[in-house]
Amino acid sequence: MSNSRTWLLVGLLGTFALPAMAQSFRVQCPTSTITHPAALHDNNSEPAYSGPTPLVSTNPGAPADGYLVP
Repeated sequence: MSNSRTWLLVGLLGTFALPAMAQSFRVQCPTSTITHPAALHDNNSEPAYSGPTPLVSTNPGAPADGYLVP
């Protein structure tokens, strides 16, 4: 009886797994983001490293309540 329940469970899982299909899509990032500067048009290279990007809060009075921007 245990063997038939196992096969029934495997069959049910297989039946419900069949409709699940994956999709492939590509996302195009805007050219104005930090990691995709507008001056860079070659996707196989990146700008030379010039040091860490300092981040400043948009709310200097209460930095924890603001957003960090370069």
